[in-house]
Amino acid sequence: MYCRRDKEAFSLLEVLFASFLLLTALSLTVYLIHQSFQSEADSGLKIRALYDAQNAMEEIRIQAYQDFANGLAAVDGKLWPCSVPDYVVESKVAWQPLDLPCSELENQYDPGRNLPQLGRKILTRSTWKVDVEVRRKDNANTLLHLTTLLTDLAPDNFDLRMVAQDGLTASPEGELNFRAVAYDSANNVLEDLILTWYVEPINSFGSIHVMRRDGWECIYKNRYQDYGNRFTTTPGLCRIVVRGEYQGRVKYASMEITNQ
Repeated sequence: MYCRRDKEAFSLLEVLFASFLLLTALSLTVYLIHQSFQSEADSGLKIRALYDAQNAMEEIRIQAYQDFANGLAAVDGKLWPCSVPDYVVESKVAWQPLDLPCSELENQYDPGRNLPQLGRKILTRSTWKVDVEVRRKDNANTLLHLTTLLTDLAPDNFDLRMVAQDGLTASPEGELNFRAVAYDSANNVLEDLILTWYVEPINSFGSIHVMRRDGWECIYKNRYQDYGNRFTTTPGLCRIVVRGEYQGRVKYASMEITNQ
């Protein structure tokens, strides 16, 4: 005789596998709930940190507006109030070099070259790079980092002058070196002007022989190219002029040259 089962019973292996799936589903559910709460807590910390970092950034902008040239030195490495426990807000500022007209072109030249070789044209005092970081006190792990560039768009009056390094008398085919200097309204030296040089005739003429790419120096030569494409000299007077542009304002400086 034998006994026939109407319904098949689960094997031990099937029971173990079903239990594993059930435990996995429960564990995954608990993990997702925990991650959800943790993500919500982290978002709350970051929102508070962002609020503190933005407050620090606005204070830095105010100081830049009050004294753009020197006002931000005091906030480099400064610690600001932070509402998040065990975290600090720190700011760092530094001048951001700007290649003019673009980095792709300026990288073709070596930095720091003087006349007669060509060097890069870089603005070094026009833009501040500001970093505000919220980090832990104990291990310096960063919670949030803000970066911005600040520049001064307010027109500023300035004084442009010219220095004749070799005098103002040029022998035939002779050369004279000239240099431009500029000062702002507080009598501080300006470095980031856009400068161009040219010659105005009086009863003689000459030419700009070589000019530094940043515009601060040039070499004048007592000769010019006439209508027959010949280089010639004419005794008499002419005027060398430098044009400077800074924050929307333009100034000129000039000197008369005696050509022999």
